[in-house]
Amino acid sequence: KSAYDPQSFLMVITANLISYKGHRDLLEALLLFQKQYQGPFDLLCVGEDRGILKDLKALVQETTLKGHVHFMGPRQDVASILKAVNLGILASHEEGFSNAILEYMAAGLPVVATNVGGNPEAVIDGQTGFIVPPKDPKALSEAILKLARDPKLCASFGVKGKERLTKEFSRDACVAKYLKFYRELV
Repeated sequence: KSAYDPQSFLMVITANLISYKGHRDLLEALLLFQKQYQGPFDLLCVGEDRGILKDLKALVQETTLKGHVHFMGPRQDVASILKAVNLGILASHEEGFSNAILEYMAAGLPVVATNVGGNPEAVIDGQTGFIVPPKDPKALSEAILKLARDPKLCASFGVKGKERLTKEFSRDACVAKYLKFYRELV
């Protein structure tokens, strides 16, 4: 947490800055969150600008989020960033099976993600994180607030998420599932 207040609740979204990745929804959620959360917080936005950075920065500058949201661009040190934060977020309106969520889980982070694509397959709602409706800043804010207010819940979700990743999505688990599938075909 080096450059930030050591007491800050640090969140990360690792997604290229594309409108369907839901960054605007997340910023709107943080405006709601900020009204109820009393402590310091920061959001790290990791990803390449695909045309919306200017608008997102304007929204941050025009609101009380100024100083709380940090656009970091594309990074090669994502694993070290994930080790420093408290929560991984994915606010997409559409998604396949998210590598970002798997990276969050591998880092032992709780996850708040939208109910699109493979997100609810990876994140077990209420056990490894929270699944919220897409395009719903209020629901996103409420999920973030629950975790920000409960460090034990954050830790529990992170541990369970890492265990789930190892059991269901590790290389060994995937190879075993493919072998079983092929054997059943024969």
